[in-house]
Amino acid sequence: MLISNSDNEMIHLRAMTKKREKKSSNPIKGLRRIRLWEKKWFVELLGSGPSVLAGVAAAFTLSEPRGMWFYVLLAGATWLLIASGLKIWLALEEDRSIVVESEHQGITACLHVLHASIVHQGKLEFPGTSEAAFDLRVTFHRVVEPLDDPKNLEQLVDYVGGAGGGRGRFLNIQSGITGQAVREADVFVMDRDVKDLEEYRRILVSDWHFRKSEARQLTEDRFSAIAVPITSKKDTNLVLGVAYLDSKKENFFNRGRLQECVVNCCAGLTEFIGEHYD
Repeated sequence: MLISNSDNEMIHLRAMTKKREKKSSNPIKGLRRIRLWEKKWFVELLGSGPSVLAGVAAAFTLSEPRGMWFYVLLAGATWLLIASGLKIWLALEEDRSIVVESEHQGITACLHVLHASIVHQGKLEFPGTSEAAFDLRVTFHRVVEPLDDPKNLEQLVDYVGGAGGGRGRFLNIQSGITGQAVREADVFVMDRDVKDLEEYRRILVSDWHFRKSEARQLTEDRFSAIAVPITSKKDTNLVLGVAYLDSKKENFFNRGRLQECVVNCCAGLTEFIGEHYD
């Protein structure tokens, strides 16, 4: 069977389109968004609400006010209300655990190893310094599609260390060292030279391209940070995410051995992501 030049061009175009689509998609999927009707607490509310309302309505319409049956029906409605509230609360907790505990556990485990390694190395670099003195935090952001022209980063897990939190937050890829690490596929360190909060926020806007609203939301006591890009094992030029660490100790990530320790631990994170996601 002969294939014409136009057929060859069409096959080549389809192959290039598939390759482009694959490159634009991040194998590290974003956080799962459960729709309202899929949540167990909402289903419990739908099932329990009518019976509670029916009990209250029966007490006021079918019985003599302040009579014996009025109080019987009202007690039954109260019982249903308490039981329904408990079931809804348990369903809400189950919804939270299903989403949080089942997503990206491996990445969280890697971050715990990274955190423990840097805490250990940090105490060696700064003798006599306790863990609380630099309050180290570690997290991971995925690059939101399309990978060939990303606009945002998504924080996949809560901070390991510090006060935790942060999961599900979106960042502008043009802001801060996290965005710069993705854009330039290189490691970046930030050291805060000023202690005045307003001056620090001004620098964040002027030098690190944060919006004023973003600068006001950032943790105020961070004095040193490092961002390490995590690349695809199949294409090392393709950045899938970034590991971010910060500390309230000044110049914490300026020492060569600490930077080396961070980068080496992140190499393990890259291996894990390559095996389980990429």
